[in-house]
Amino acid sequence: MLQRYLRGLPSQGDGLKRSVILDELLDIDPATRKGAALKEYEDLLDAAFCAYLAWYCWRWGEDRNEAFGNLQTGYVVVPKLPTAYGGS
Repeated sequence: MLQRYLRGLPSQGDGLKRSVILDELLDIDPATRKGAALKEYEDLLDAAFCAYLAWYCWRWGEDRNEAFGNLQTGYVVVPKLPTAYGGS
């Protein structure tokens, strides 16, 4: 599922910058991996997604992200739905 989401991110402008390495990663069939090899592959996909989210938060700040919680007890930052900022 994460592989499909990464493929669906826009690949130009405000989206995920595509590269040969990323395309090769997304072209791997997870069904061909088992055990430690599958875990390693899942970790690579997770790392790519986390890097994208970090960039997205940096790029758009409070305009397209919101925080739940506080500094004292902890918080999570998530992207806003496009309807919340006039996107599509």
